[in-house]
Amino acid sequence: MQYYSFPHFALGFTEFRYTYGRYITYEFFSFPETPLLTPFLLIYILVDIITAEKISLALHIVIGIIGIFLIGKNLGINKIGTILTAILFSHSVNLVSMYACGHINWKTIFLFPLVFYFYIKSHQNQKFILFSVIINLLILFEGGIHIFIWTNLFIGVFGIFYFFESMVINRLFTMLKFFLFEVLLGSVKIIPMIHFFGGYKPPENVIDIRAGIAPPYTIKEFLKALTTPFWGAEYSNYIGIFVIILFFFALFIGLKLNRPILFTSLFFTLLTVKFNGISLFYLLRKFPIFDTQRIPPRFFVMAIFGFGLLCGLVITHLQQRIKKLGKRRAILFEVFLIIFISYIYLDLNRAFNLFQKKCNPLEISEDPIFFNYIPRIIPNGYCALGFADPNFRVWKLNLKENSYAVFDGLDWKLYRNILKFQIFRNGRFEKIQSQPYNGTVSLPIPKDATILRMKYDSPYFKLGLAISLISSILIFLAYNFFNSFHKNRK
Repeated sequence: MQYYSFPHFALGFTEFRYTYGRYITYEFFSFPETPLLTPFLLIYILVDIITAEKISLALHIVIGIIGIFLIGKNLGINKIGTILTAILFSHSVNLVSMYACGHINWKTIFLFPLVFYFYIKSHQNQKFILFSVIINLLILFEGGIHIFIWTNLFIGVFGIFYFFESMVINRLFTMLKFFLFEVLLGSVKIIPMIHFFGGYKPPENVIDIRAGIAPPYTIKEFLKALTTPFWGAEYSNYIGIFVIILFFFALFIGLKLNRPILFTSLFFTLLTVKFNGISLFYLLRKFPIFDTQRIPPRFFVMAIFGFGLLCGLVITHLQQRIKKLGKRRAILFEVFLIIFISYIYLDLNRAFNLFQKKCNPLEISEDPIFFNYIPRIIPNGYCALGFADPNFRVWKLNLKENSYAVFDGLDWKLYRNILKFQIFRNGRFEKIQSQPYNGTVSLPIPKDATILRMKYDSPYFKLGLAISLISSILIFLAYNFFNSFHKNRK
């Protein structure tokens, strides 16, 4: 706030997933996991961070369960089936283990059910598409970049299968409008983020664990992951033998109940596995943005969501058929379902408890990442500079010869239009242009300069903000115009 600009930070991790090099500086707002434009941020302002995170997580879970119940009502799933769906989704072992390991932005996945609910409602009434887009953008604005990518992939795959189910062209147009509105309204974040990913170099080796890449499951590993309560934070996807059986029922009966959800769930399942070294995941990573996805087993949480809905449909279908056989049998079957679902709930909680016992807290062994560099002359005549403190923008110089200021790890192509430099000499500040030095930012500094001052602009944020504001106004005006037009016709 003091500088009226977004701060810079340096991340002190050698294998930082989105960048390269030991220390990287990036524009704070453009970083995909920066949670700035979210109403949940108010909670962190009002109370301490631990309490705020607990409140935020609880609210996300409640929102997710509400979304699942709304979807269940829309798809005709009864209460028992909806409860099962909610348990399977909210108790995904991979989701819980990743959150416990520090991926707190993963709680944004609980906003996804509302995104999907309003999306399927938009095929009945187009006004709901804006609700779907806005909630999906909240996922992005809260820093849930992985969830945002998965959500868009789910909507895209489901939308394609939903179109081919009936070949109604309006279904395809609705999906295209979803993505168009998302890009226009979300430009305030998306455009800076695209610029950020301009410096992203995805690892070529997709089995390089040190670079954050894990290979897809083999079939044997996939079955082990589904039946082993704890198999590491990344590979754990335990659901238990009874849920596997239920999923098989959903797989076959789902062909009659809801094919788009079934095929979308199968798509996300195929992303997690490989056959003789061939995997859909490898193909997906060849596309921009998707090359940021590193751990294929993570995709299975979206498959659990889809199969959970199908399980709810199967239970509803079976209950309707058993009711025709008599009231007593219907009551006995309902009691059986309650016991069965209670067992699943307790079994998944058992897996969580096992995870807590076996998973040790992460220890940070790196040097502190917030520190101030002191400008210094090095033998080759270059003045080595670096910065990590977001308010550290002025350097006092005492040079005996013409030198260069070199910002190690600061990509010149990315920051030449953002960073603005000035030197103080002869009683006034003068602008100087940065130059590339081994791909990083360097500055020619005359020996009589006494101060180097750095400030930076945010042109990509400003462009994105302008697009988002203009699009919001135009969409609002268009909605009111067409709404009034339809009312007048009636």
